[in-house]
Amino acid sequence: MREPAGFRASPPRDFDGSFAWSPRTISSRAAADLSALGFTSWEGAHVYAGPGDRYVINDNNGDLFSFRRTSGNWGGYVQSRPGDSDTVEVALGAVLPTDFLFLGPVSAVDQANGYRLSLTQAPPAYGSDISQGRRAAWYSLAFLMRSAAALFLDVGRQELLAGIHPGPHPDGPVAYAFLADALENGAGFSTHLGSPQVIADYMQAVHAYLDKLRQTEHAAICTSSCPLCLRDYSNMAYHSLLDWRLAGDLLTVLSRGPASSSTDRARQSLNSLKQICNGTLLGGDLPGLALTSRSGPHAVVAKHPLHMCEQGLVSGDLQPALDAALEHTQDASRIIVADWFTLEKSPIQILDQLQALRA
Repeated sequence: MREPAGFRASPPRDFDGSFAWSPRTISSRAAADLSALGFTSWEGAHVYAGPGDRYVINDNNGDLFSFRRTSGNWGGYVQSRPGDSDTVEVALGAVLPTDFLFLGPVSAVDQANGYRLSLTQAPPAYGSDISQGRRAAWYSLAFLMRSAAALFLDVGRQELLAGIHPGPHPDGPVAYAFLADALENGAGFSTHLGSPQVIADYMQAVHAYLDKLRQTEHAAICTSSCPLCLRDYSNMAYHSLLDWRLAGDLLTVLSRGPASSSTDRARQSLNSLKQICNGTLLGGDLPGLALTSRSGPHAVVAKHPLHMCEQGLVSGDLQPALDAALEHTQDASRIIVADWFTLEKSPIQILDQLQALRA
């Protein structure tokens, strides 16, 4: 990443009606030594708050930008052209000191309830374990905390930024939902929210905000997220990941409670795959799909994004569906376990995995 000291632009032109800037190329990332921040605990979470650096990065959608040193006495860089030598491929960014609040799990794994709260992909207990929804849960929680903080502090959402940060933990790297002040050098909001005197009241306000989202007038029209809860223009890049119900489940687990069973949603998430693959639902109310092809029987079991299905630990809630799937396939390697978030948003991942197992 390069942090430009200044910019020079092309000659001015009349506005032609095209607005080319897209927030999808920009993300906020946090860099802080958590051990140097103020620490407090809340329920099943660790909270760190204090000053740190916020990186605002434009990586051109992962393609980076190509520059070359300019000739003449200016001494800057200009966009390179085909055939130029001595080019550099960089992302553009700015490093801004500000205030942060980080909230992460006390433990990466809740063995009693079969939840994994880190983003680590452990070896699967069956053919595969696809849990892309876990990342979405942390992003959703971060923006839920942001929306609730704006009300709690009586400020606009634009005063706060949100995201996730992979931080150190005794159990290995875990995800932290973070809030940051939008103002350079900070306004003190995030440090205030994470202080021992305020954190309990603030998190109670997050729960209260979630209770409002659960009311019929909102819950009946919002299937995942909307401008009334988690979405706004500034977080457009994350809209496909945001789900207030999923954020609520993660918040409940961090509050030492059980996540919702979401069995109905798990079954519904299999509908599109059922039609594409001409499958049949496993017996009873189980969230599983039985498939048959020339290569033999396969099965897909839908789960909650936080549930584990790893070697050494399988969530007890999954066992009935897994037993039925194993009865159908007679081979554990032919069973794909996927969370309902991935099944809803990106069923192509499950289709690709089925193709790989059939090869």
